[in-house]
Order: sequence, then structure tokens, then C-alpha cells
Amino acid sequence: MKIYKLITRQLPLLIVTILLQQYCNGQNQDQIDSLNHLLVKAAADSSRVNINVALSKLYATSDLSKALNFAEDAVELAEKSGNTTLLSNSLLNIGNVYFTQGFSELALAQYIRYLGIQKTERNEKGIATALINIGAISVNMYNFEKAKDNFKEALATFKKLEGKPGKKKYDFELTTIYNNLGIACQNLKEQKQSEAYYQTGIDLARKTTGHSSILANLLNNLASLYLDQKKVDEAFKPINEALDIRVLIGDKNGQAQSYRMLAVYFIAKKNTAKALEYLYKGYDLARAIGNNSLQSFLTEKLYLEYEKMGKPDSALKYHIVFKSLEDEMNNDETQRELTRIELTTEFKEKEQLRDLEQKKRENRYLMVGLSLVVLLAIVGLLFLLSQNRLKRMRLEKDIADLASKNLELEKQALEKELELRNKELTTNVMYLVQKNEYLTDIAEQIISIKKFLPDDNSHVIDRLISDLKSNKDDRIWKEFEKRFQEVHQDFYSRLNERFPDLTPNEKKLAAFLRLNMTTKDISAITFQLPDSIKTARSRLRKKLGLSQEANIIAFLESV
Repeated sequence: MKIYKLITRQLPLLIVTILLQQYCNGQNQDQIDSLNHLLVKAAADSSRVNINVALSKLYATSDLSKALNFAEDAVELAEKSGNTTLLSNSLLNIGNVYFTQGFSELALAQYIRYLGIQKTERNEKGIATALINIGAISVNMYNFEKAKDNFKEALATFKKLEGKPGKKKYDFELTTIYNNLGIACQNLKEQKQSEAYYQTGIDLARKTTGHSSILANLLNNLASLYLDQKKVDEAFKPINEALDIRVLIGDKNGQAQSYRMLAVYFIAKKNTAKALEYLYKGYDLARAIGNNSLQSFLTEKLYLEYEKMGKPDSALKYHIVFKSLEDEMNNDETQRELTRIELTTEFKEKEQLRDLEQKKRENRYLMVGLSLVVLLAIVGLLFLLSQNRLKRMRLEKDIADLASKNLELEKQALEKELELRNKELTTNVMYLVQKNEYLTDIAEQIISIKKFLPDDNSHVIDRLISDLKSNKDDRIWKEFEKRFQEVHQDFYSRLNERFPDLTPNEKKLAAFLRLNMTTKDISAITFQLPDSIKTARSRLRKKLGLSQEANIIAFLESV
């Protein structure tokens, strides 16, 4: 069963190394020098990131340290630029570098970050690519169920993309996924499903050009499945077809793998001579290309075959070579493990620094956000306060306007009422004037007829005339004063307060003038001659401190 574990651990590497091979196969110092020269002159972040990625790929299979340095520089520059496309390419590249060197855990961390960006940007092709690579890592970690789920999800995505109008074909991606699904199912003992995936991949690879390498892998894997199922005879044809393809395209590592499969086939057929032939061919080719793991497998098989044949010398020879290779591989694995631990430690430290920087940025953004929120809250509060103040001022203005209107209406009402009362008072005064005139007329008529009456009745006539004059002077004035007080309640009090030296007659004259009565009207009421009233009016002006030009009536109206 060891052979199948080796196969399944190696084949998924094709998914993430295929792009690297485009750079590595033509690697030379001129390319490196040219890119380093461009890197020094490059100013734009995008150019520097792309050059670092290219240099990383050139060193990926020859100098891991340099490959990682350039890959890490690309990631750092891409992160600072804030360009998600640059960062995606850089993460995928550094993941590939880790993966090709067997550092699965470190590669997985980069692929997961790459997947997160693709999901954020809803890039279906990028998501599917990430799932394929993560699935390949799951195969390396013997988590075949998880690998199967990843490959199936990627398969569904690529089929969906192909179904969209105007989209290109994804034959290479689909062929590779079928190959990897076959490997996952084979290790899960789902043999029928595994064979179906291999056959589907083979059919697709035969229909397209340029897929010879993956076709050979699919055929080799199908043969391994037949051998696993004890279908030995069915395995021979796909093994030979895979070998022919690998010879044709010059894939020496693939040829060595095919020789190994033929050796296993002939061991199963108990054809020792043929088994030894292909074990030797595979071993010689594996030594030539420096594939220690394949040499180890083949020398172990040679040792076992010679032991079964009863040839201890030959068996011991290959057992010694096998143990030497195992020790060398163990030393390489130990060194690799130490390198992995060192890189993992560095990676975790960088991740911690990156997380710390991210938290710092988040905290800065949080503080800026909180400051903006507080500022907006303050501005909002000030706005609300100003709005409330404006509303309150508008309300106060409306209330003041309403009060002013009410006062104006009340003033107008009072003025109308005062006007009405003044009219009533004036009417009453005119009535009193007419009444006085009537009484005066009666008195004059009585006086005119007195000479015709006997002397015995003259005292009666005099008493009647006296009564008429008394009624005219006192009652009329009292009635006038009562009505005047009703209309102008505080006139006398204010007049007394400002001019306490005024006589009762002067106060009466002031009241008459307050009503804008003429000298004639005043004379009719008071039975005084007009000249007397003019004289009294002049004295009143002097007591009020008014000049001759001043309007006494306007002054009294203001009291």
C-alpha cells in the first residue's frame, strides 16, 4: 500500500506547480539579473509586486530562502498598496512556494487568506482555484474527505462558469479536478467513484491538446486503482500508454514513475525477470534525475525480489543502498522539518505582527469612527438645540405677535368704546347745552312777562327764575361731571397730581377742553360770556405752563 500513498501525495502538486514550471524550466541568470535591474528602477507598487512574484517563481525550485524573501516582499508591498488584486496574486504565489517545498500548513494559511479575498470580491474562478489548492493540501494531510468536498465544490463552480454565455472552456482545470477527485475517492475506498472520475478526466484530456502530461498522470492513476482492486491485467494498457506519452514529451520523472508501475505490475504477475528489468530502468532514471524517494522505493523492491530469489549478496547490496537512501531522506526530512519549524515560527511572528498592525489600524479607525460619531452627535445636538431655539424664538415671536395683535385689537376696541362714549358724552353735553338754552329761554320769557303781572306775585316769579338758574348750574354740572368720569376715569386724578393749584372752575374748563368743546359750547353750558371763557382759558394755559403756540386741547388729551 505504500506505493499508493506515495502516488497520492505527489500528484496533487501538479495543481499548484503548473504555473511555476513556466518560469523554472527557462530559468537562467540573465532573467534574474534583468528582473533585479527592473526592481531597482520600479516606482509603482504594482510593478514592484509583480517583479517580486516573478523572482520568487524563478527561485522556487533552486533557492527556497530567496524564493520566500521575494514572495514575502511581494505580499508586504501588496498589503501596503491596498490593492486586493495584487495581494491575491502575492498570497497565491507564496502559498505555491510553500506547497512545492512541502510546507503544507504554511501554504494552507496563505490559500485561506487568498480564498477570503476571492469570496469578498465574489470572484468565482478565484474561489474555485483556492479550493483546488486547499484540497491538494488536504490530500497531503490524508484528510481525503475534506479534499473531496473541496474538489467537488471547485468542479461545480467551473462547470457553472462554462455554462455562462461567452465564457471560455476550463478543460485543464476540470481535467485536473477529475484526477484529484479520483485520488481522494481511491484513498476513501470508493473505487467505482474513483474509476468514474479517472475515466471522465481521461476522456476530457484526450479531446484537448496540450494536456499530455495530465493525461499520463490520469492513466497511471487508473492503473494504480486497477492494481489496488487486483485487476492486474486491466492495469497493463494504461501503464504503457502513460509511458509512451511521457517518453514522447521527454518527461523523465514521469518515465521513472511508469517504470515503477510496470515493475509493480510484473511483480503482481510473478514475472521476476520483467519486474527486475523495469526496477533497474526506473532506478537508473531516478538516480539520473535525483529523485531519492523513487530510488528508495525501487531499491527496496530490488532487495525484496533478490531475497525471494535466494540471492543474499544482491539483496544485501540493494538493502544497503536502500538504507543509505532512507537515512539520507530522513536527514533531508529532518532538515526540512527544522526549516518548516523555523519558517512556521517566523510566519507566526509575522502573522502576529500583521494582526497587531491590523488591530492598531482597526483601533485607529475605531477611534476616528468614534470621534466622528461624537462630533456628529455634538453637531446634531447643536443643530437640534439651534432648531429648538429657533422654534422657541418663532413661538415667542408668534406669541408676541399674537399678544401685540390682541393689544392692538384691545386698543382698537377701547378706542372705539372711548369714541363711542365720547360721542355719547358729546351728545349728552349737547343735550345739556340745549336744555340750558331752553331754561334760559324760559327764564327770559318769564322775566319779559313779569312786568305784566301784579306786584303781589313778583316774589313768586323771582323764586321761579332762581330755581331755573339753580337747576341750570348745579344739576347740569353734576350730570356732566358724572358722565365725564365714566369716560375719562383718571383724568381728574392725573390733572390734580400734575397741577394741584388748579381751581374747580379751571378743572371744569380743562374737562370741557378735553372734549374739544368750542368756546360757544362752553358758554352755553356755563352761562358765561365767551370773552370770560377766553380769559379763563388763557389763565389755564399759563398754569399748565403752555406757550401761546402750544395746543392746549392736544396737551389735555395727553394727560
